[in-house]
Amino acid sequence: MRPRQEIVVRRLVLDGVPPGDGGRVVDAFAAELTRLLTEHPIGGRTAPPPLRPRVGPATPAEVGVEAAHTVHARLVGEVGR
Repeated sequence: MRPRQEIVVRRLVLDGVPPGDGGRVVDAFAAELTRLLTEHPIGGRTAPPPLRPRVGPATPAEVGVEAAHTVHARLVGEVGR
């Protein structure tokens, strides 16, 4: 069993996101990052499948999910390989 890890995101900068949508972005971000870290933990052997390219403007939930994937990739060292 892996030891519990706690990740604290103190600030999530949401440039271009209307103030009324910020909560939805943060909720989607937290849920997706939790899911990613549960299914693909730091130091694990598998990576999540890539996101499908989006067509058109992103919804607040899509912005949150995309941000979570970016943060997760940085945490597990996938970016820059």
